[in-house]
Amino acid sequence: MLLSCLAKCDLYEHVLFNGRPLIPSISKIQRLIETAWQKGFDRAGCEQLGGRVINTTKWIGATEIVATLSSLKIKCQLIDFHTPTGSNSTHPQLFEWVKSYFKNVDKYKPPLYLQHQGHSRTIIGLEQTKDGSLRLLLFDPSCRKPQMTQFLQDISPNLMRTLRRPLHTLKAKQYQIVSIQGVLTDKEYQESKMLKSEQIP
Repeated sequence: MLLSCLAKCDLYEHVLFNGRPLIPSISKIQRLIETAWQKGFDRAGCEQLGGRVINTTKWIGATEIVATLSSLKIKCQLIDFHTPTGSNSTHPQLFEWVKSYFKNVDKYKPPLYLQHQGHSRTIIGLEQTKDGSLRLLLFDPSCRKPQMTQFLQDISPNLMRTLRRPLHTLKAKQYQIVSIQGVLTDKEYQESKMLKSEQIP
């Protein structure tokens, strides 16, 4: 989902696809991950997964996405929400971070990659209701195709419920977000081989 969106932006289309936006298959993404490791990106992650993901059912997570995109000269930010910051194991600081990200609309805003144990989703936006509460707008790969193809027609409030996730629905112990930040300079390219994350709080 993230690559499909980046293919629609001239800057990323040129860097990632060389003007030919073909979205890679899962097996191709697995090859790209291993190629990133061979170039020296995220050695710790490479060792953790035994240096191999091609033709396996190993989970691809946020760190593998960062390593792969960095190896393709895409600048990424990895944010760790490593502990709940609200009542009932919720993550209000994650919601506030996402709000801040989408609030600055003076430039192209790619969607965000959201990871928690065993599952990844794509944050495409955020809603703030009249009472001030926040809801993430998520594309979830567990949604069936007939559900998602409805979005090609007129979008009703009822249909939007498929995408909306209020605060109380995200209660995993930890979350990671990958944010696309532009294109790496040559210096940044070398520095990004060592994976770094920002921890909140």
